[in-house]
Amino acid sequence: RRTRVSTTLSFLQQPGCAYVMQPVVPVTSLIVTPRPIFRPMFELDPRSFHAFKVAWRNYIDFGVVDFRMQVGDQLERWTQRCKAIIEKPLEFTYWLTLMVGSLYREALVERQVLPPTEANVEQTPAVCIDSFDALSAVLSASERQILFAGVDPSPAYLQWLRYVAQQHSNRQLDAPCMQFESNEFLGLSVMVIYYGRKLRKGKGQADVTWHGNPSLVKSYIARFAEDNRCACQVEQAIRLYSQTCAVGKHGGSDEEWYCWNGLKVCEMGVPMPCTQASLFSPFVTMEQVALMCPVHGWGTAPSHEKELHRRPRRRTSTASSGASSVLPGRVSMGRASSFSGSEASEEEIDAAPTWDSGGGGEEFEEQEKRLCFCRRYIPGFELHSGRGKRKREQPLGLGGGAAVHRRAEQRQAIFQALGDFERMHSFAAVLAGGLNLAKQIVRLHFSIDREAYAHLPAVAATTWEDGMLTWYQEFHRSDIHGRSRYSMLLERVLRGVLGDGYTGGLLAEAMDILRVRADMKEEPAAEAEGGSDRRSARSRGDLGGKMCT
Repeated sequence: RRTRVSTTLSFLQQPGCAYVMQPVVPVTSLIVTPRPIFRPMFELDPRSFHAFKVAWRNYIDFGVVDFRMQVGDQLERWTQRCKAIIEKPLEFTYWLTLMVGSLYREALVERQVLPPTEANVEQTPAVCIDSFDALSAVLSASERQILFAGVDPSPAYLQWLRYVAQQHSNRQLDAPCMQFESNEFLGLSVMVIYYGRKLRKGKGQADVTWHGNPSLVKSYIARFAEDNRCACQVEQAIRLYSQTCAVGKHGGSDEEWYCWNGLKVCEMGVPMPCTQASLFSPFVTMEQVALMCPVHGWGTAPSHEKELHRRPRRRTSTASSGASSVLPGRVSMGRASSFSGSEASEEEIDAAPTWDSGGGGEEFEEQEKRLCFCRRYIPGFELHSGRGKRKREQPLGLGGGAAVHRRAEQRQAIFQALGDFERMHSFAAVLAGGLNLAKQIVRLHFSIDREAYAHLPAVAATTWEDGMLTWYQEFHRSDIHGRSRYSMLLERVLRGVLGDGYTGGLLAEAMDILRVRADMKEEPAAEAEGGSDRRSARSRGDLGGKMCT
């Protein structure tokens, strides 16, 4: 009875509480590779003219003269722009998280807990790619995010995508909503694009049949994952939603509400979205890799098999020291780059061992397995044992990033991951309580609280912050993925308290980020400046957040 703890959780908006989405570099992402038949679209060669015609004749109605004037006369410019788009890795986790939030909001609308949303979607353009002028305009808008709606989408599906693109920026402040909707999002500029019949202005503009229909929204999420080939990122989006949808309080109704970190504000790392290449989904293949992997990551795109067979092969008797001498230059769109990132000459590439060059291929495969760390963050990531192939054999599940998408099995996996409202939010409630307890354990272990130093003598009681603040900032210093020693320890403590399954177990989450201002990173020029920094840190609650368990 003396150790009993009562915690109240809420998934509806509570005043003053918010999770702030902070953009970070993704740990894993989708690398885009052109399909062999469409590769001349992205690299100028004598087949480019025909490749453009074959690729777009099913989506754009054009004549021979128009095609020659709009594309044929500017072929190099078109291939360069297409190439620049697919060189960026694809990342959909942020948008999928918003879609998951839309799903569970409509579940509450169906139960009449919340009213239907009245967000104005007119600010988000819906562009039909029905001409090369429209395609050129989309390629020129490289700063905008793209939500690809596939071919001949229904008016309701387009309206839903435009609603998601609003990122809850136009919601009414006095209207009841979920806690997830009241969070601070990235506020990116977006447009929805699609192929097929152009929707006439005014037709279907008010088609909101997805209001109060979670089953329909779930099918929309599955269709978006199919069209954009991003089913492997749905699980990460669901986990991010579960970490940002609940607030809690301790004891009776007079207590204040807090996020699971014990503060009014909790900063969460979200992979920075990059979706421009989804425009070319019908013409490319995608595979999930660790973005910073020295073997398969961004900037080291795998060589095309045809390119390897076309190049003269040589067998190497000995391998020089260093990883860059063992790994051959990776060819991406006709440009070679070595492991170290520097330009490689044709002689170095020709002399490098290939997959079917006798013993050199086996040596290359062993070195590749040793240096690759994709399997740390992608469950089931394995390489084919046979030579002459570079495709990775992965399970179809949400964490596998399979290259071949079987639509029926993929939909089934997504539907199973998106559970009903009670199951999902029971999981989120346990997770919020576990994260709160894990943070309390970390704070007690490292004495991250002013009360821990109250017993010190008078002089030490006023100077302990000088040493403590430096250590605290180093403890929370983030890497490029937003992860710090604190967030990794928090995940491990949570795993020890609740067991497997509540996080990915891959140390990819960036939870409870501490964003240190530039003036706090530098040594204070005067004692007054140092004192003001400490007061600002205390006011934010960095050194003494109240816990809700």
